[in-house]
Amino acid sequence: MGTRRWGHVPADAESISTTESLLLDGRPSAAAQLSLFRAFERWRGSNPHLPKSIGEVLAIFGGYLFEHDLKASTCANYVRTALFFCRRTHVGATDAQWFLAYDILRGLDRHACRQPRDHAIDIDENRALEILNAIRMQDIAFTIWLMLMSGARCADLASLAPEQVVLRESRLYIHFRETKSVQRPADQYSVELEV
Repeated sequence: MGTRRWGHVPADAESISTTESLLLDGRPSAAAQLSLFRAFERWRGSNPHLPKSIGEVLAIFGGYLFEHDLKASTCANYVRTALFFCRRTHVGATDAQWFLAYDILRGLDRHACRQPRDHAIDIDENRALEILNAIRMQDIAFTIWLMLMSGARCADLASLAPEQVVLRESRLYIHFRETKSVQRPADQYSVELEV
Protein backbone atom coordinates (compact mmCIF):
# COMPACT_ATOMS: atom_id res chain seq x y z
CA MET A 1 0.00 0.00 0.00
CA GLY A 2 1.34 3.44 -0.91
CA THR A 3 1.84 6.34 1.44
CA ARG A 4 0.83 9.93 0.92
CA ARG A 5 3.57 12.29 -0.17
CA TRP A 6 2.04 15.19 1.74
CA GLY A 7 0.68 15.92 5.20
CA HIS A 8 3.78 15.09 7.23
CA VAL A 9 5.92 18.17 6.57
CA PRO A 10 4.57 21.61 7.59
CA ALA A 11 4.10 24.36 5.00
CA ASP A 12 7.10 26.70 4.93
CA ALA A 13 8.41 29.78 3.08
CA GLU A 14 9.04 27.66 -0.02
CA SER A 15 5.38 26.57 0.01
CA ILE A 16 4.33 30.23 0.09
CA SER A 17 6.72 31.05 -2.77
CA THR A 18 5.40 28.15 -4.84
CA THR A 19 1.83 29.29 -4.17
CA GLU A 20 2.60 32.87 -5.25
CA SER A 21 4.21 31.61 -8.45
CA LEU A 22 1.15 29.49 -9.28
CA LEU A 23 -1.19 32.40 -8.53
CA LEU A 24 0.75 34.64 -10.92
CA ASP A 25 0.64 31.88 -13.55
CA GLY A 26 -3.12 31.74 -13.11
CA ARG A 27 -3.59 35.46 -13.76
CA PRO A 28 -0.95 36.59 -16.29
CA SER A 29 -3.07 39.57 -17.34
CA ALA A 30 -4.01 40.76 -13.85
CA ALA A 31 -3.05 44.42 -14.49
CA ALA A 32 -5.27 44.68 -17.57
CA GLN A 33 -8.13 42.96 -15.76
CA LEU A 34 -7.85 45.26 -12.76
CA SER A 35 -7.92 48.28 -15.09
CA LEU A 36 -11.10 46.99 -16.72
CA PHE A 37 -12.70 46.36 -13.32
CA ARG A 38 -11.89 49.92 -12.26
CA ALA A 39 -13.56 51.18 -15.47
CA PHE A 40 -16.62 49.02 -14.61
CA GLU A 41 -16.71 50.52 -11.11
CA ARG A 42 -16.53 54.06 -12.56
CA TRP A 43 -19.38 53.22 -14.97
CA ARG A 44 -21.38 51.79 -12.08
CA GLY A 45 -20.72 54.89 -9.96
CA SER A 46 -21.83 57.20 -12.78
CA ASN A 47 -25.18 55.37 -13.00
CA PRO A 48 -26.73 55.81 -9.53
CA HIS A 49 -30.13 54.57 -10.77
CA LEU A 50 -28.82 51.00 -11.18
CA PRO A 51 -30.34 48.28 -8.98
CA LYS A 52 -28.59 47.13 -5.79
CA SER A 53 -28.20 43.53 -6.93
CA ILE A 54 -24.65 43.17 -8.32
CA GLY A 55 -25.72 40.30 -10.60
CA GLU A 56 -28.35 42.54 -12.17
CA VAL A 57 -25.82 45.38 -12.53
CA LEU A 58 -23.41 43.03 -14.34
CA ALA A 59 -26.22 41.91 -16.66
CA ILE A 60 -27.10 45.53 -17.46
CA PHE A 61 -23.39 46.24 -18.02
CA GLY A 62 -23.28 43.45 -20.62
CA GLY A 63 -26.37 44.80 -22.37
CA TYR A 64 -25.00 48.34 -22.25
CA LEU A 65 -21.73 47.27 -23.88
CA PHE A 66 -23.55 45.26 -26.54
CA GLU A 67 -25.84 48.13 -27.51
CA HIS A 68 -22.75 50.33 -27.97
CA ASP A 69 -21.56 48.13 -30.84
CA LEU A 70 -18.87 46.13 -29.09
CA LYS A 71 -18.54 42.58 -30.40
CA ALA A 72 -20.40 40.05 -28.29
CA SER A 73 -17.17 38.20 -27.45
CA THR A 74 -15.61 41.45 -26.18
CA CYS A 75 -18.71 42.21 -24.10
CA ALA A 76 -18.59 38.72 -22.60
CA ASN A 77 -14.89 39.09 -21.74
CA TYR A 78 -15.55 42.41 -20.02
CA VAL A 79 -18.48 41.00 -18.04
CA ARG A 80 -16.43 37.92 -17.07
CA THR A 81 -13.62 40.13 -15.81
CA ALA A 82 -15.98 42.32 -13.79
CA LEU A 83 -17.75 39.21 -12.47
CA PHE A 84 -14.41 37.71 -11.36
CA PHE A 85 -13.67 40.75 -9.18
CA CYS A 86 -17.25 41.26 -8.03
CA ARG A 87 -17.48 37.67 -6.77
CA ARG A 88 -14.46 38.38 -4.59
CA THR A 89 -15.52 41.81 -3.35
CA HIS A 90 -19.15 40.87 -2.68
CA VAL A 91 -18.50 37.72 -0.64
CA GLY A 92 -21.51 37.03 1.56
CA ALA A 93 -23.69 39.57 -0.24
CA THR A 94 -27.35 38.77 0.25
CA ASP A 95 -29.54 38.68 -2.83
CA ALA A 96 -26.61 39.23 -5.23
CA GLN A 97 -28.54 37.45 -8.03
CA TRP A 98 -25.36 36.08 -9.65
CA PHE A 99 -27.51 33.98 -11.98
CA LEU A 100 -28.36 37.13 -13.98
CA ALA A 101 -24.65 37.73 -14.71
CA TYR A 102 -24.28 34.10 -15.84
CA ASP A 103 -27.43 34.35 -17.98
CA ILE A 104 -26.16 37.47 -19.80
CA LEU A 105 -22.86 35.66 -20.41
CA ARG A 106 -24.70 32.75 -22.03
CA GLY A 107 -26.62 35.19 -24.23
CA LEU A 108 -23.47 37.06 -25.23
CA ASP A 109 -21.62 33.82 -25.94
CA ARG A 110 -24.45 32.68 -28.23
CA HIS A 111 -24.34 35.99 -30.10
CA ALA A 112 -20.55 35.69 -30.37
CA CYS A 113 -20.97 32.29 -32.06
CA ARG A 114 -23.12 33.91 -34.74
CA GLN A 115 -20.82 36.87 -35.36
CA PRO A 116 -17.98 36.54 -37.87
CA ARG A 117 -14.48 36.69 -36.48
CA ASP A 118 -12.89 40.02 -37.23
CA HIS A 119 -9.31 40.03 -36.02
CA ALA A 120 -7.22 43.09 -36.76
CA ILE A 121 -4.67 42.50 -39.50
CA ASP A 122 -1.31 43.86 -38.39
CA ILE A 123 0.51 43.52 -41.74
CA ASP A 124 -0.34 42.18 -45.17
CA GLU A 125 1.35 39.23 -46.89
CA ASN A 126 3.66 41.40 -49.00
CA ARG A 127 4.99 43.22 -45.94
CA ALA A 128 5.51 39.90 -44.16
CA LEU A 129 7.55 38.60 -47.12
CA GLU A 130 9.66 41.79 -47.10
CA ILE A 131 10.45 41.26 -43.43
CA LEU A 132 11.27 37.58 -43.87
CA ASN A 133 13.50 38.24 -46.89
CA ALA A 134 15.44 40.90 -44.97
CA ILE A 135 16.37 38.50 -42.14
CA ARG A 136 19.74 36.82 -42.66
CA MET A 137 19.63 34.32 -39.77
CA GLN A 138 17.55 31.31 -40.82
CA ASP A 139 16.47 30.30 -37.31
CA ILE A 140 15.07 33.78 -36.64
CA ALA A 141 13.37 33.91 -40.05
CA PHE A 142 11.83 30.49 -39.38
CA THR A 143 10.59 31.59 -35.95
CA ILE A 144 8.94 34.70 -37.39
CA TRP A 145 7.44 32.66 -40.24
CA LEU A 146 6.07 30.24 -37.65
CA MET A 147 4.56 33.09 -35.66
CA LEU A 148 2.95 34.54 -38.77
CA MET A 149 1.56 31.21 -39.96
CA SER A 150 0.34 29.82 -36.62
CA GLY A 151 -0.61 32.98 -34.74
CA ALA A 152 1.62 31.89 -31.87
CA ARG A 153 3.48 34.39 -29.72
CA CYS A 154 7.18 34.14 -28.83
CA ALA A 155 6.34 32.82 -25.36
CA ASP A 156 4.00 30.21 -26.90
CA LEU A 157 6.78 28.90 -29.14
CA ALA A 158 9.39 29.02 -26.37
CA SER A 159 7.22 26.85 -24.13
CA LEU A 160 6.84 24.06 -26.73
CA ALA A 161 8.35 20.71 -25.81
CA PRO A 162 10.09 18.69 -28.57
CA GLU A 163 7.22 16.18 -28.78
CA GLN A 164 4.78 19.02 -29.51
CA VAL A 165 6.49 19.83 -32.83
CA VAL A 166 6.59 17.11 -35.48
CA LEU A 167 7.93 17.46 -39.04
CA ARG A 168 6.72 14.79 -41.48
CA GLU A 169 7.76 15.15 -45.10
CA SER A 170 6.67 18.69 -46.00
CA ARG A 171 4.15 19.14 -43.16
CA LEU A 172 4.76 20.65 -39.74
CA TYR A 173 2.44 19.66 -36.89
CA ILE A 174 2.38 21.76 -33.71
CA HIS A 175 0.30 20.99 -30.63
CA PHE A 176 -0.28 23.98 -28.32
CA ARG A 177 -1.02 22.89 -24.76
CA GLU A 178 -0.83 26.35 -23.21
CA THR A 179 -0.82 29.86 -24.69
CA LYS A 180 -1.98 33.28 -23.55
CA SER A 181 -5.57 32.34 -24.36
CA VAL A 182 -5.35 28.56 -23.81
CA GLN A 183 -5.09 27.89 -20.11
CA ARG A 184 -7.23 24.79 -19.63
CA PRO A 185 -6.57 21.25 -20.89
CA ALA A 186 -9.83 21.29 -22.88
CA ASP A 187 -8.68 24.35 -24.86
CA GLN A 188 -5.56 22.73 -26.35
CA TYR A 189 -5.32 22.82 -30.13
CA SER A 190 -3.08 21.72 -33.00
CA VAL A 191 -1.87 23.51 -36.14
CA GLU A 192 -0.78 21.86 -39.37
CA LEU A 193 1.43 23.86 -41.73
CA GLU A 194 2.89 23.11 -45.13
CA VAL A 195 6.63 23.85 -45.15
